[in-house]
Amino acid sequence: MHASTSQQTSVGPDHTRHGGEVCPVYPRPGHGSSGEQIPLLVNWYRLECGLSGKTIYIYDIQIFEISHSRGRQRRVPVRGRDELRTLFWSCLRSNPSIFGSYTGTIFDDFSKAFTINRWRLRNDRGNVQFYKSERGSEKECSMSIKPLTDLTFDLSSKDDQQRNNSALVTKNLFTQRARYAPEMGDSGWSFVNQWDVCYGSIYRVPRQGDDLETSVKVATGVRAWLGIYNSVKMLEDCTPALAFGLVNRLYYEIEMDLLTFYLDFLEELGLSHERERNPQFLRDMGMNTHQRKRMTNRLCGLRVMTRKFLSWDRYSNSHVYI
Repeated sequence: MHASTSQQTSVGPDHTRHGGEVCPVYPRPGHGSSGEQIPLLVNWYRLECGLSGKTIYIYDIQIFEISHSRGRQRRVPVRGRDELRTLFWSCLRSNPSIFGSYTGTIFDDFSKAFTINRWRLRNDRGNVQFYKSERGSEKECSMSIKPLTDLTFDLSSKDDQQRNNSALVTKNLFTQRARYAPEMGDSGWSFVNQWDVCYGSIYRVPRQGDDLETSVKVATGVRAWLGIYNSVKMLEDCTPALAFGLVNRLYYEIEMDLLTFYLDFLEELGLSHERERNPQFLRDMGMNTHQRKRMTNRLCGLRVMTRKFLSWDRYSNSHVYI
């Protein structure tokens, strides 16, 4: 397979409309390509986001949970990205006098915030105290903020650092809506919950009760979803474009209890449902050491909630179905 931009013909408009729209530049092949040279297997969209020439302020972010013991204050860094995301947006919403409108901010869910409005910090840095609700009580938290640099947004800059930072802002902006943590009860959750972001790729993952048309069953308890990754490219006329490509990763889902999951594997070997409904048959289904190791490997990394399982009964010296 050969990929070359010289073979491609533009099918998009010469320019984009204002308002942040993306318009197609190169299409995907619409025919089989066995033995042929084909264009790039990505979709390119000319980018017009309205940020060119504007100043972006970049801040280093650290978030801590604060506890008090014996008159001493202890600050514990928050590491999990889901919690970092929730606490960051909670802090911004609860302190508008410092951060202004939070709609002009992008967060990478790790340690950097990008904003078009300079934050009102004392001496350009500071620690902002705020609280999070946890099990009916208020937990004290602190966000440490340090300015890193001011960036003039320019994806075609000759300066490598300026160009790379501009591309980083663009990529985070693309996934921001799917990563954003709305307030509890906010209607925005209905959109955010449809997506999962993993290693820079974005996936529309069907939730319980949702349609499964966007997934493919691979095996018992295993489904695969197509996702989209993005990168920033420069077209031949030096205008920026987003390049979208398709990726797939395996997600595990178990919509059954552990015993049913185990029996589902046995059914693949030809066992019938009639035998599975026999209580005595179920009691005899205990696993030996080799089988337990094999099952553990298959379930490695999964969280399974079940109300049914096989347990060793010391009194009867046999496995009992509970």
